[in-house]
Amino acid sequence: MSMRQRLFEIIFRSWIHPRIMRAWSQADINEFNRKELKIPCPYCGSGRSDFVYRWVIDHPDHFGLFDNDAKRISLIYGRTLRRVLPEKTYLEYTERALNSLRGLSHVDYRRCASCDLVFQNFPHDTGSKEFYYREVYRIRHNRKDQELGANLYGRGDERWVYQQKLIGKYFLEVTRLKRPAQILDVGCGEGLVVRYFEDKGIDAFGLEPSEPMANYAKYRLRLRNIVCGPYASDVYPENFFEGIVTHHVVEHVVDIKGFFSALARHLKPSGYLLLQTPCMDNLKSKEDRDKILSGGHLYVYSEKFLKDALAAFNFEILECRKTPCDFSKLEPSYQDLWDTSTWGDDPCGISILGRKR
Repeated sequence: MSMRQRLFEIIFRSWIHPRIMRAWSQADINEFNRKELKIPCPYCGSGRSDFVYRWVIDHPDHFGLFDNDAKRISLIYGRTLRRVLPEKTYLEYTERALNSLRGLSHVDYRRCASCDLVFQNFPHDTGSKEFYYREVYRIRHNRKDQELGANLYGRGDERWVYQQKLIGKYFLEVTRLKRPAQILDVGCGEGLVVRYFEDKGIDAFGLEPSEPMANYAKYRLRLRNIVCGPYASDVYPENFFEGIVTHHVVEHVVDIKGFFSALARHLKPSGYLLLQTPCMDNLKSKEDRDKILSGGHLYVYSEKFLKDALAAFNFEILECRKTPCDFSKLEPSYQDLWDTSTWGDDPCGISILGRKR
């Protein structure tokens, strides 16, 4: 161990670690669990729900979801330290700080007896979630671009890149949309689906709440129509898009009704929606449960819930397909590379193609 590493270890153990532990002990989730509180269904308001699963919060990226104190979250994630520490030292700090909190808290999933929504038994706050996804989401993986002076994060592994192209390819094939159609990707990440649409001559737009990922789309992929921020009804004009794609995003939003309302507002009549998300109906084993009921998923949806909710917001369902968690059980003609379905969804997911009435 080098002198620098020894010094870091001493400082972390004697000063940083105690401060982090004290801060996390005051986080909202711990107070909520101490009081053994239960919340009504965030969608329909029903007080009738059943326990589904207790998820121990052990993923370093998810602590910020369970606290609404930006100052405390910044301390735990070391946001201010990034400005003064060398990159290597900062990454060591975040790894040590976040890993030290693994397994100290939990959140329960419950299933509404009225609308069938599966939700985290915790009163998530829209403002704090916007802060989390904008500022600290996957902060350990963000990298500072010295030339731009901005943090960037983009996934470039072969499977991910291929899957994103597959989503775009599938959507254009089933909808037959082409120039001059305008298509939006809600939760576009680093912008790979948007780039695919642009390459096909589509006037493509992307919205992404994570600033480093939006930066990647804008500066690395040089995409024109990228908005960084939360998705809401006032972001785009009414009846603006012929198509909207949203891949594994709706499980992360706080305001479900607001999300569906925005989709309906922004689509033109007869416009197409492709919505993909983990599906509760796919849960067959403990291994499936750990994939579907993950702490970053504020909600998990059944086919029944999604069909009812989309119908309530004036969508007709054209196609509904599920990708089982055990990919070998999917019909071979629907299997694509890297355990990806031909419609571009992950194992354990549901893919719904709808059209606005």
